[in-house]
Amino acid sequence: KNIYHCDDFPSAFENSAFPVPCCEHQTCAHMMATYGSSTMEIDSYAMFSKNQYDAHRLTRSLLKDSMERLAKRCKIESDNAEPNQQNQRRLIADLGSADGSSSLATLDFAVRSIRSNYNTTKNGPLQLNITFEEHPASDEKKLKSTLESNKEWFERNDITWNVLMKSFYEPLFDQNSVDFL
Repeated sequence: KNIYHCDDFPSAFENSAFPVPCCEHQTCAHMMATYGSSTMEIDSYAMFSKNQYDAHRLTRSLLKDSMERLAKRCKIESDNAEPNQQNQRRLIADLGSADGSSSLATLDFAVRSIRSNYNTTKNGPLQLNITFEEHPASDEKKLKSTLESNKEWFERNDITWNVLMKSFYEPLFDQNSVDFL
C-alpha cells in the first residue's frame, strides 16, 4: 500500500496554514486531525468528513504532479502573451465545497505546489481565483464564514474567491473557463 507521508515531501506540510494528519498512523507531531463541520443539517456529515481528509491526503502526490503540469502550461501561455499584458487569474474550482473546511488544507498544498513550479514571468506572478461550488440547498452563510475567517491566507497568496451555489444538474462554468477542478 502506497502511503504518502510527510517525510516523503516535507515542504508540502511545513508551514501549512491548515493542519491535517499527514500519514495513516497520524504520528507526525506537527499535524493534528481536524474535522469539518457541515453545511448540511445532519450530524453524520461531520462524522464522515474524516474520510474526505483521508482522500485528500492520499492523493497529494497526484495533486502535486497535476499542479506541476498546470504551472508549466501557465508559464508557456504567459511567455507567449503580449509583453506587459497582465496574466489572467487562473480559475480553480472546488466542487461540493460543503462548508469549505475540508478543502482548505488541500488548496493550500495545491497553491504551494503550483507556485513552487511557476517562476514569475515577464507578465508578472501567477494569480489565482478559487470558486467554491455547493448545492443551493446548503448553508451559503456557513461556507462564506469559513472562507472569510481565512481571509489572511487568501490575501497573502493573492487569491480571489467566490461562492457558486448551483446544482450539478445545470452548467456551472463557461466552456473552457476552468483551469483545474
